[in-house]
Amino acid sequence: GYGGAIQVGTPGQDIVVLFDTGSSNLWVPVAAGNSTDDKSSHSAFNPASSRTYKNTSEVFDIMYGSGPVSGFFVSDDVSIGSLTLKHFTFAEVPDTASLPNYENMEFDGVLGLGFQMLSVGEKPTVIERLVESKQLAQ
Repeated sequence: GYGGAIQVGTPGQDIVVLFDTGSSNLWVPVAAGNSTDDKSSHSAFNPASSRTYKNTSEVFDIMYGSGPVSGFFVSDDVSIGSLTLKHFTFAEVPDTASLPNYENMEFDGVLGLGFQMLSVGEKPTVIERLVESKQLAQ
């Protein structure tokens, strides 16, 4: 698959995501206790370092062909290059152990490119929000 760096939070923290046409949600790993796990080669989002982070108690659960991923929906600023979505709702995932071979994958999280009807929690997608904000042509 194809991947690339996005920035999450304010100031932006680099997270490498897999661009996935078969799903519609954005999720990023969050460090346990909001600290970096030195055993992992993956980047993890640290909410405590973002001044625009807002958490929710809404549960996020998605099933991929490779396994389930669970966490919570949160809101923060998300940037892809020069395009920025303020207060975007995405999922933070505290434990990626349910994804087999995650430690060898070249991405930290997943950015779904599918339609909102595939979105867990019926959350707006990155692409839809970029089009709505007129940062991306339809």
